[in-house]
Amino acid sequence: MHDDSSSKKKQLRQQLLAARAALPQRDRAQFSQRATEILLDSALWRAASRIGVYLPLKTELDISQIWAKGSNQGRCFCAPRVLTSGAMTFHEFQSNSDLEVGMGGIAQPTENAAEIAVDSIDLFLVPLVGCDKAGNRLGFGKGCYDQTLNRGKGFKLGVGFAVQLQDSVPIDGHDIPINGFLSERGLIFFSR
Repeated sequence: MHDDSSSKKKQLRQQLLAARAALPQRDRAQFSQRATEILLDSALWRAASRIGVYLPLKTELDISQIWAKGSNQGRCFCAPRVLTSGAMTFHEFQSNSDLEVGMGGIAQPTENAAEIAVDSIDLFLVPLVGCDKAGNRLGFGKGCYDQTLNRGKGFKLGVGFAVQLQDSVPIDGHDIPINGFLSERGLIFFSR
C-alpha cells in the first residue's frame, strides 16, 4: 500500500512540477504579484504578527514582496533552516538578512539568526508541489515541512499557482494537512 502511494506521489509530483515550470516566467511573476496582493488584503494576514515564510526556489510562487511590504507593519518574519536530520527550525528573517545555502541548494538564514519557536508562529506560508480540495498537501517528499507543521499551532497556508490545486492527491499517515491554499485565483479555506 505504501509503495503504491509512493509511486502515485512521485508520478503526480513530476506532472505538477512540469506544469508549474511550463508557466511562462511573465505569468509566474504576475500570478505571484496577484497572490501577494490577495494575502496582504486578507483578514488572515491582518491577524498574524509572527509569520513563517519560505525563500522561493526556482519556479515556486514568489512571495518576496510579502516581507518587503509587511516589515514596516511591525510583523516578525522567520524562515526555515533544514538540519541534517531533515528537521526544520525557523529563524528570524528580514529582507536584508544574511543567508547561506542549505540542503538541496535552498537559501536559508544563517545559524546565528535568532531562532523562533515553531509553536509561536501565527501563520505558516508553506511551499508545495500540489494540494487537493480537502487540504492534503503534496510536498517534495522529504517530510521536512510535515515534521515541522506537526509541531506548529499556527494557520498552515499552502502557497502555489492555481495549476497546483488538484481534486485529490495521494496521502500517507504522516502527511500533515494545510488549512488553506493561496494562489493567483484567491484564498481557499479547508474545513478541518
